[in-house]
Amino acid sequence: MNKIKLTSYIPQLDGIRAIAALLVMHFHFFQAYQIYGNTILNLIQKTSVFGQTGVSLFFVLSGFLITRILVAAKEEAHYFRNFYAKRVLRIFPLYYVFLLLFYFIIIPYFENRQVSFKDMLVYFTYLQNIFLTFSNTPITGPGHFWSLAVEEHFYLFWPLLVYLVNSKKVYIWLIGLICLSLLTRIIMVQAGYEVFYFTLTRLDDISLGALLAIIYLQFPHLLNFLKGKKFVVLIGIYFLLCSVLWYFTSGEGNPTMQVLKFLLIGLFYTLILGYIIINKSIFTKILATKPLIYLGKISYGLYVYHPVCYLVISHYFPSQNILINLFTHISSSILLSALSYEIFEKRFLKLKRYFSPQGLK
Repeated sequence: MNKIKLTSYIPQLDGIRAIAALLVMHFHFFQAYQIYGNTILNLIQKTSVFGQTGVSLFFVLSGFLITRILVAAKEEAHYFRNFYAKRVLRIFPLYYVFLLLFYFIIIPYFENRQVSFKDMLVYFTYLQNIFLTFSNTPITGPGHFWSLAVEEHFYLFWPLLVYLVNSKKVYIWLIGLICLSLLTRIIMVQAGYEVFYFTLTRLDDISLGALLAIIYLQFPHLLNFLKGKKFVVLIGIYFLLCSVLWYFTSGEGNPTMQVLKFLLIGLFYTLILGYIIINKSIFTKILATKPLIYLGKISYGLYVYHPVCYLVISHYFPSQNILINLFTHISSSILLSALSYEIFEKRFLKLKRYFSPQGLK
């Protein structure tokens, strides 16, 4: 297989990362408000729930990028060492430094209490999404970190599966993982468990992204239907139908929707990602603009820091104007994330070059 094709940089994907982070930030901002009287702001707040799907977009993108990297590196020496070393350098420094700040500065200062060692251990070992699903005892930690646990769990087994399975058969395993995710949600919904956080109930998003990578690399002709204006019309209809379905079932805890919604959302973002990869359009050009590319590069920090930025700004610089609050909350998150990326994260990212075989990024 062509290594340039497998590993070539696609700038639009940084733009997608930026969109995913902004969606989540938009959702978390408006969840703190009750808006009355202003029709436009009221509509924006109601539709902000779609920002929650930014996590699904992150999952789809991660599945695509990680699978692309693993397939490219499969025949190289030190396959596992290189992959895990680069993941550690990218994820662990910011993750653990933020947890230390959260437990020893943020919680004691803003809530005037200490956190138990048990709660810290849960987050330090990436078990938070499991406890959120199955434990009746609340735990203290950054609530949005559940998605980072899901991705870490995926990283634990997916490289081994790609390594052991014939490259032409990987798609079969991915279809199996999607079915496993659906089956797990059916069982857990019937048993009365929450399906939002658990790794096995959220595998279809990541698996769909990985499946797109396999199709893109091995069966590119299957993506021809993503080309042209007809697909734009079809994806618009798909989005409209999903929106209508959401409107009539939202807030009802409909068991069928609990089982299907992540698959429907993941499929939507997978199709969008496929379109962006193989088409040149005004949309893909916008995603490749420098501001969005940079926001994509600092998107990990945006995801990690934004709730704390929101807390600090609300505490020290409150405003009665929601638009001013939106600006200060978002801009402070971007500023802190940029500083973190330039001063702290880059020091570790530069070390990734020691674990990159020639020809791989």
